[in-house]
Amino acid sequence: TQDCKLRKVCDQESALAVEGGHTMSLEEILERVLGMDRGLPQPYPWVSISGGEPLEQTIEPLIWRLQQAGKRVRVETSGLPRRLEGPVDYIRVSPKERRPERTRQDWGLE
Repeated sequence: TQDCKLRKVCDQESALAVEGGHTMSLEEILERVLGMDRGLPQPYPWVSISGGEPLEQTIEPLIWRLQQAGKRVRVETSGLPRRLEGPVDYIRVSPKERRPERTRQDWGLE
């Protein structure tokens, strides 16, 4: 679904609209993402998960399933909603506000 609750940090206009999104199961998301490789001579090695704010949702099962499928996963977050639990290949923490002490995601590679 869509609708970023952290309106001050979401910098994608489409993430702010409450209407227009639709709910997808984990299996549907995996099918859509992994289906992007069909017909390509080389599969895409990376999947990027970004905003709105991905840590407003529980994305860890998606990350783990993508990794099991051979993908490397990059997450971009403001770090405000919560801390990412479990392994990820690359994380970029972009707080987008002057009070980094509120950032719950306390580690990142960028």
